[in-house]
Amino acid sequence: MLQRFQLRIATEDDFPEIYSKLWESFENPFQGVLRLFFPILNNNREASLQTCIASQLEEYRQLQPTVTWVKIVDTLDGDKLAAAAKWYFYKENPHTGPQVGQLVADWYPEGIGREFATLAARQFERPREQMAQRPHAFLHIAFTLPQYRRQGLGRLFMDWGTRIADERGLEAWLDASEFGAPLYAQYGFRVVLVNRVKPVPERELSEEEVKEWKHYENTLLPIDEIVMWRPPGGRYVEGETVKPWEVEV
Repeated sequence: MLQRFQLRIATEDDFPEIYSKLWESFENPFQGVLRLFFPILNNNREASLQTCIASQLEEYRQLQPTVTWVKIVDTLDGDKLAAAAKWYFYKENPHTGPQVGQLVADWYPEGIGREFATLAARQFERPREQMAQRPHAFLHIAFTLPQYRRQGLGRLFMDWGTRIADERGLEAWLDASEFGAPLYAQYGFRVVLVNRVKPVPERELSEEEVKEWKHYENTLLPIDEIVMWRPPGGRYVEGETVKPWEVEV
């Protein structure tokens, strides 16, 4: 009998549906990290979504073969998208070179929005940039649509990703929300720290700029991400397993 939910490797043709459903998922309930990286500009949701799809497709092409999107489809409903996940598999340390820590949120127009998003995004990325200094797998994005939650779909993309990581002898990293962390812990991911994103202006702001800054705080925050790490094979022995951030590379 055909399994109702099936995992398939996504293609470029899937990007419009994936990112449309990603937005829907991260808005139910709302998670500010969505708008940090994928803002709605000029109060035009559809145009902003199309910009997001185009930019993410371009990035996806540039980063091949490092990145893979997998999708979970509902075979009883015309292969409708039910969940998806974006995995990176790095053969080398990706956090090297002068560009590390210098991210600029150029997906925002120049102004306070870009300043806020740049500092927030750098703070969001910093723990992994500093600690994930070896070849590794990275679960960048994962979501399940509201109507499909609590049906075990997350296990499908976690089974797939951790299997690939184990076959390649890679440790793994991810930034979890409070909703996903319990599932990831079942796959051997351990909490390293809680990253509470709270950018602070690097210059003195005018009265109007302060108001705009507070607007972004109210719109995007809180962003509290749980940085999690999984040793190769998911095997951790207290006092024996060497944590990557405790050794010099």
